Amino acid sequence: MMPLSHNDLWLPADWPVPGHIHAGTTTRLGGYSQAPYNRLNLAGHVGDDSDSVTRNRALLMQRLQLPAEPHWLHQTHSNRVVQIGAPASPRNADAAYTNRTNTVCTVLTADCVPILLCNRAGTEIAAIHAGWRGLCANIINNTVDCFTAAREQLIAWIGPHISPDCYEVHADVRNPCIDSLSATVADAFKQKSGDSWLANLELMARIALLKAGIAEVHASDVCTYQNREYFYSYRREKKTGRMASLIWIEHNPVS
Repeated sequence: MMPLSHNDLWLPADWPVPGHIHAGTTTRLGGYSQAPYNRLNLAGHVGDDSDSVTRNRALLMQRLQLPAEPHWLHQTHSNRVVQIGAPASPRNADAAYTNRTNTVCTVLTADCVPILLCNRAGTEIAAIHAGWRGLCANIINNTVDCFTAAREQLIAWIGPHISPDCYEVHADVRNPCIDSLSATVADAFKQKSGDSWLANLELMARIALLKAGIAEVHASDVCTYQNREYFYSYRREKKTGRMASLIWIEHNPVS
């Protein structure tokens, strides 16, 4: 069952991190965008009315009481990571890391896997946009490299994404994934017929996380494709909006 009501614009992450860490994924509920982007589209690059996107982002700020404007990225399915707060922090990236308080790491998705990371002390965080291209290009390991905490001290949460029953691909996706990640990634592909495979992005992400040294992984177990009322899905609708997965540190923990 979806732990949401018809008015919820936020699905909080369910994982064992310190209380000053706030994290989760937005839904498509409660915003101002018109069809086909209705309602809480947070992406400015998908053709939606810019005023609606601005109003949606303002609503998000108010409803979640965010400490600052989210660090919106220009995502291109790359393996680039931005360290927010570093000199000349770029926006062209598909992951964001910070150890600063009141700084909101954010990625946009509509079927790809949003991954949030936090160390057990709650002093370092990151958000990753992980489609199959990013996974193959080692975006997870590149993000983990930003942390000063030991890799065994990191925890991951996987947000809503397309489930394997709804994600059909062909050899042009399957082969690079197996070649780039590991032979065990073959287990993430179930042959449907001929050159048609059902791809399990979450399993690929878990394999990549484990390869990067992260053993503790929690997941929402929510499919974006199957939950039309609550989530956008590019595979289902093509012309559609985007959800945001956000994580921020409210304050420094007391030592």
